[in-house]
Amino acid sequence: MRPAIFFAVIVVFGFGNCHAAAPSPCPSLREGKSFKGAVSSLHPSCFSLTVAPGEVVQLTVAQSEDLAIHLTGKGTDAVFDGFDLGNETLTISTAGRYRVEVGFAPGAAAPGGSTFWISRKPLAPGAAPAWQEAEHWATVSKKSRGKDDIAKSLTLWASLGDPSSVARTYLKEGNRASRSGDPAAARAAHEQALALCLTIPDIRCAAEAELYTCMMGRRAPCNDS
Repeated sequence: MRPAIFFAVIVVFGFGNCHAAAPSPCPSLREGKSFKGAVSSLHPSCFSLTVAPGEVVQLTVAQSEDLAIHLTGKGTDAVFDGFDLGNETLTISTAGRYRVEVGFAPGAAAPGGSTFWISRKPLAPGAAPAWQEAEHWATVSKKSRGKDDIAKSLTLWASLGDPSSVARTYLKEGNRASRSGDPAAARAAHEQALALCLTIPDIRCAAEAELYTCMMGRRAPCNDS
């Protein structure tokens, strides 16, 4: 069997608090069932799953705040944190039993905590490497905020035909260009994001893209409510 490669960047943040006291049993993620989880600045949510030999599993976390997924088990200890809004995915192709913790990304804790949905679905074995690489570069580019990393991430999501991830990567590029003092490039990237967000449709993504586009001078007044 071809060994799986987990590309995710290792990051240290508040997940360890979940182990401070005797933890409650982590619900087992099953195909076809979504679970609602809740997180606070001190306590992530935990789940468990078993991947059978020859099986590929993709987990999806639907986030309204900036969350990250911590995967442990079968020699793996990795954090997946590619986006600060929308769906975050994690693809597992090595058989074994795993623990999944979902918590706030570094510096993103909301005072009142946050809720999310997590689900599990099967994925064709041949598709796993492309998804794993895209998830890796999404995590890398979110952390580095580098132009080349974001460009790499954009190419990978585009090759997978995932419009939501492409749109949110354009948001990353627009924000990077804005920080770098290139308003024309920032406006172009945010307009690309807005066009895609409107076709998905993704109201939150579209609202952020429209706000950034407005701030680049194309629309006024800007409404960030």
